Amino acid sequence: MSVPARDEFDDVPEGGPRQGAHRAEPAAARVGAGELTAIVLAGALTLGVGAWAAGPGLGAAGPGVPRPAATGPAAP
Repeated sequence: MSVPARDEFDDVPEGGPRQGAHRAEPAAARVGAGELTAIVLAGALTLGVGAWAAGPGLGAAGPGVPRPAATGPAAP
């Protein structure tokens, strides 16, 4: 098996004080309770607007189920 040539990385001690970014401590979450609440409310509002924009054809009964006819005032 061939031996690779020495380079600049062979002189770096393995237990030295310098470490790569991949070994850094993970960053703490930066979203607090107020921000999380705002995100959830914005998502719920977005879903509500989307459901409203879809119209009555996509209601709980589904698009293939006939809806009852609107009735007018009772005849005398």
